[in-house]
Amino acid sequence: MDKASLSLAAALVVAPAIATAQEGGVIDLGEIIVSGGLTPIEADNYGRSVSVITAQELETRGVTTLQDALRGVPSVAVNSTGSGFTQVRIRGGEGNHVLVLIDGVEANTGSGGEYILSGLTVSDIERIEVLRGPQSALYGANAVSGVISITTKRAEKPGTSYGGGVEFGSNSTRAANAYVRQRFERGELNFSVDTRQTDGEDGSRLDGGDTEFNDRETVNLTGRYEITDQITTGFTLRRTWQHYGSEDTLPFGSTSPTSEGYLVESPANTDRDEVFGSLWLEADSASGRSRHRFSISGTDQENQSRDGAFGPSSSESTHRAFKYLGNFALDGAGLDQSAHRLNLLLEAEEQTYTASFTGSTAFERNSEAVALEYQGELANGLDLQAGLRHDFNDTFENATTWNLSVSYQLPGRDIRVRGAAGRAFVNPTMFEQFGFVPGSFAGNPNLKPEESTSYELGADFGLGDRGELAVTLYRNDVDNLIQGSGMTAVNIPGTSKSRGFELETSFAVLDWLDLSGAYSYTDAETATGAVQVRRPEHELRLSVAAQAYAGRGTVNLDVRHVSGNHGRQFFATGTPTAELPSFTVVDLATTYDLTANAQLTARVTNLLDEDYQESWGYFANGREVFVGVRASF
Repeated sequence: MDKASLSLAAALVVAPAIATAQEGGVIDLGEIIVSGGLTPIEADNYGRSVSVITAQELETRGVTTLQDALRGVPSVAVNSTGSGFTQVRIRGGEGNHVLVLIDGVEANTGSGGEYILSGLTVSDIERIEVLRGPQSALYGANAVSGVISITTKRAEKPGTSYGGGVEFGSNSTRAANAYVRQRFERGELNFSVDTRQTDGEDGSRLDGGDTEFNDRETVNLTGRYEITDQITTGFTLRRTWQHYGSEDTLPFGSTSPTSEGYLVESPANTDRDEVFGSLWLEADSASGRSRHRFSISGTDQENQSRDGAFGPSSSESTHRAFKYLGNFALDGAGLDQSAHRLNLLLEAEEQTYTASFTGSTAFERNSEAVALEYQGELANGLDLQAGLRHDFNDTFENATTWNLSVSYQLPGRDIRVRGAAGRAFVNPTMFEQFGFVPGSFAGNPNLKPEESTSYELGADFGLGDRGELAVTLYRNDVDNLIQGSGMTAVNIPGTSKSRGFELETSFAVLDWLDLSGAYSYTDAETATGAVQVRRPEHELRLSVAAQAYAGRGTVNLDVRHVSGNHGRQFFATGTPTAELPSFTVVDLATTYDLTANAQLTARVTNLLDEDYQESWGYFANGREVFVGVRASF
């Protein structure tokens, strides 16, 4: 594993400035730059907690899906409820408290407020950045507990490059991907296609039951063109089709004494269709002291469900965003060299939601926002970042959010201390307000936004020239937390709390052997003192990566242990909660270079065939074996 990629001091995270740049702009991914603001920040000057996963690490570890890539990242809880539905939570927050960006475009649905990760492959992903802590001052709603930003691959060299791969394995899994990229004098084009199909396993664990299949296809196209030396334009376009099977749960009002009896055999299946796109134009001043970017982006998402206990249903949500971003150097230097920068963001958004159970009534929200951010590299190793944002909402009260972070390099020591605080908010999802499922759920139009205040303290330690160690303590308080109650959703009065500790480290034992690991402790409770479900108390990941086969390949061993995770029977009377059994999962992967352009891959997931569940009643797959080959030219 690339130790630099795990180092918080070298982490790269995408925020609006780079998020919009990722809509097609050129970013040197090899530079040690963090972009957790409205303009890039060097990692050594950054005061918040971030992690990054690179394409190289994904290949070495044998990771093929986004949800598996995120498992083991500090304070990131990944929970699968069947083959087609995977949620992610950060620092004890809810799934809709995490903003997901794909090449700078917001991917969260307008209905449920979160992005369903299931089946999203990583073959065309260059890096995944995880920014932990409140980010509403930069991103607005949905960024209460963190941001996950995904950057797809770009042409790395002039001319045409192409390649792809195939993989086959257990449960009739078959996957294939291909790409063509072209870099020319003043721009680039990047095209990729990816498909993954699997029959899955029977989630109900009942004899003779059907399996929960998951088929997903994705097409991605990005481009950039330099009109002049100061003006650049670009676009992104992404289309995804998914078809997956699922089980029903026990009828509302029932209770299962064991998690094995919670799911009911069902032929239920869902089609999901997603389209993401953006257009942008960026202009630099002749002096290089300011930059102006105009962008428009949109997301359309449709779901068609059938053959389940509630009969056929459909929903559609859309999101449109119009943004202006201005970056200004305050000290007379160029933006890239400036020690003091001021950034301005103007934004207008529109969301819509339509569902068959609501009589095909269309619900709409509109908002505008203005944000300011200061980034300063002060004397004697002290760095400061401060942001302030005001959102004008047509449905809820207007919201003002802020963040502040400081980092300090201790003189003469390879130690950097940092601290951050922030205020964030998230509006109720449209499903929570207006959704309807016969016999089990009716929305609550009187819900209020959730508001969060968070603090963190941390330190980064250099371990000579061999590795790094990062530790962080955090606290997050949420007012008006929204949770299900009976057949609706309600605001829980008072302050719900989460506290935690994060550790992340990497160390090069030998020139050919790297060790890395992460540990997180999470204590999350509602204002009533009830434990928060699907947020493990303890999660530990250890990885060993070795060069092998006389330098022609790699071997990687991942061990992940989870304990203190709770689950809930959401449709049972009183929604009983129980602690799930602890589990340890071991994954093994290897690569072998057949030629300079072709590589053989093999991996075994859940090597010890552990029987475990991340969510009450939904069992993970047992041992699976996969073999593949990939090539690039």
